[in-house]
Amino acid sequence: MVQDKASGRVVSRRSVLTGGAAVVSAALAGPGVATAGARAASARPIKVGVLLDLSGPGSGHGERQLLGLRRMRDMVESGALPGHRPVTLVERDTKGTAAATAAAAAALIEQDRVDGLIGTSSPFTVGPLRDAAQAAGVPMVNPLITGLADPTNTFVFTSRAPFGLDLIKAIARDARRDGLRRTATLIGSAWTGPKFDEDLARLAGFGLDNAGVAQFGNTETDFRPQLKQLIAARPDTISVFGLPPSNGLAVAQARELGWTKRIYCSPSASHPLFFSTAGPAAEGVRVLVPWATVHREAPPELPNLRTMRLFASTFEEQHGQPGAYPCFAADALGMLTKAYASTDDRAQARDRLETLSYKGVTGVYTPGNNHVGLPEGTLTTAIVRGGRFVLDA
Repeated sequence: MVQDKASGRVVSRRSVLTGGAAVVSAALAGPGVATAGARAASARPIKVGVLLDLSGPGSGHGERQLLGLRRMRDMVESGALPGHRPVTLVERDTKGTAAATAAAAAALIEQDRVDGLIGTSSPFTVGPLRDAAQAAGVPMVNPLITGLADPTNTFVFTSRAPFGLDLIKAIARDARRDGLRRTATLIGSAWTGPKFDEDLARLAGFGLDNAGVAQFGNTETDFRPQLKQLIAARPDTISVFGLPPSNGLAVAQARELGWTKRIYCSPSASHPLFFSTAGPAAEGVRVLVPWATVHREAPPELPNLRTMRLFASTFEEQHGQPGAYPCFAADALGMLTKAYASTDDRAQARDRLETLSYKGVTGVYTPGNNHVGLPEGTLTTAIVRGGRFVLDA
């Protein structure tokens, strides 16, 4: 892999698999996969445009996503994933603005003529990329937001796992064991909407009461007013939905205000920025995470165990525990490289994404008409102990 020092971008090498390695991979995979793997390995690399928030307020998110994408690219190029097409990543920066995102999306589609698109890193920049991908008929996988594809965005898919029900189940499990009942929520305004309302309505079915919801804006850094409001409602738990560094700041401020009870966080908290902003207050916080984050404790019956551990072991050695950002991004690329295994046609790749079965880093993807790649129940709950995530048994 060669880095262009002037631009800082990594340019993918043209992977040439040796005959012996290809034969070994094919033999292990079985005859059906071997044929697909041979076709994918012999085809030209597809070109995937990667549009992430590499500067601006979301740069910490984009950097982790990019690490996950590069690790997946290396796995594909090594032949570790038979049936996936070699890939060249064309990396661009949203600069944290919708205008820069729109311009970069146009360049990727019209000048670089990419086969697929992945992005972005925040709900504030993803809209222009989604609109450009749909208008041009370029398959896009978004690693951040579920429900991004509505009936008009047929070329847009999602690699993220939904987490609302998983969080409710985690709280309900603890409620039965520890006598918890009333749960309050601090949530970024960008994450509210029909899906969040649907999740709130599910609380009663698990024996939980909604003690209140408080929202915060994208640029806010002082959450004490909202936290005081929630604490005054006497909840048993507080859940924090938001991107880092907001989630870490909220946890630190809750502890500062004297909150000593349970705090739960959405998967975005599985990020180094959460630890750096929460500081000592992170200890004991429960976070929904991909199994890859705690891959050493993953049950052997997980259907994606091989791919998950192959990704996570190397990633952790180089970059620390893999959280939601690198895992969802890696699977976005895995979905595209498998969809393009034996076609150069964008429409055919789109059709294959819609019915794709793919054992990824995070789970098993079988997208249907809703274009949401993973089912509820895919994630697990980790707890922070000594600056690391461990399985919350």
